[in-house]
Amino acid sequence: MKKYLLTLAIVFAATTVFAQTAKKPVAKEKAPSQKEIDKMLDDEMKGMSEDDKAEMRKMMKGAMPSVEQGSKIMANYPEFTSNEQLVPKKDVARIAAMSKKKLVQADMASYATNLYNKLMAKGDAAEIALAKKIIAQNPKANAIGGAAVLCMLQGHPLAALALSMKAVQADPSNPNWQNNMASLLTQYGYPEQAIPVLQKLKIQFPHNSTVLNNLGQAWFGLGELDSAMTNIKTAGGLNPNHPEAKETEGVIEEVTGNKDKATDEK
Repeated sequence: MKKYLLTLAIVFAATTVFAQTAKKPVAKEKAPSQKEIDKMLDDEMKGMSEDDKAEMRKMMKGAMPSVEQGSKIMANYPEFTSNEQLVPKKDVARIAAMSKKKLVQADMASYATNLYNKLMAKGDAAEIALAKKIIAQNPKANAIGGAAVLCMLQGHPLAALALSMKAVQADPSNPNWQNNMASLLTQYGYPEQAIPVLQKLKIQFPHNSTVLNNLGQAWFGLGELDSAMTNIKTAGGLNPNHPEAKETEGVIEEVTGNKDKATDEK
């Protein structure tokens, strides 16, 4: 039986800048070096056959000039003076609009396909063209999933999202692609679409700190702090060195009035 570790390659840029003390300046993020990108690609290719690795390198060689071009979609990180400003207001409407149906494995291909089709219909034309170019060069899940990570690192959010969805379509039984898709959905502002996937993964992997942290971050993105804290604290209990879980727990403790506990979570 194949063992899935669910070791997430996706980095939550938003949560890594959370401070546990108000007025702490946020460091500017540096673009990844070529060495870091190469390592990411190697990590994504672990377990692949040599033929598949060769195909993926060929595909990425053809796609990288486009991936490395600047995106028109610019990230907006407003200045803040306290951690209260980092906590989203509870979005009752989006929480209520979430599907009440519990996803199961048989639903994953259609769920990803539906999201992909919506994104293709309304997404930025340049980003969509980039995603389609990469998919046309190599439609295998491993290649598409690795390309999604590279597009994220190079600042192509919609292309990364589209490719993560396409990876799930190509290999719907692989929980790593599901997890990465959900992570990107949260990171790029669609936590309500990520939560059903992560809840399904939580049932499958109840002791996986990555899944639990991602679910907590998705609830946090909707301003649902009780659900966020429940999952994040469990993730931190399973992996005390989990940076995102530790930092976000500290932010929640601070904004809910437990400043001493927040200091402990530094």
